Amino acid sequence: TINWEYLWMAMDKFGLGSKFIDMVKVLYRNPSAMVCTNGLHSDPFAVYRGTRQGSPLSPALFLLSVEPLAQYFRQHQVITPIRIKGSRHVISLFADDIILYMSDIQKSLNALLPVFDEFEA
Repeated sequence: TINWEYLWMAMDKFGLGSKFIDMVKVLYRNPSAMVCTNGLHSDPFAVYRGTRQGSPLSPALFLLSVEPLAQYFRQHQVITPIRIKGSRHVISLFADDIILYMSDIQKSLNALLPVFDEFEA
């Protein structure tokens, strides 16, 4: 899930401007959620991370937050991409899905695991 402080920082780094960022922050002020199972609803609980389920803005916010990680993967020298018709493929992003392509999985995974730990924090 996405840390909101990281999201605001990423939006700023991409030059979205403080007015737009402040408008998005309003959408994330004091959010809560409930779980519905078999027609029964849980009590509301506070949400502190992630993008809002069902919001048309959420896929774009997710992609903004994950793009620095994607750039890191694309530029990493140890990660071995796959090649299709001469094109180098390392990562695909769609909505909230990430697909990594590696030709030497063991070598690439050894390089990737510390990166995941760093971006998780």
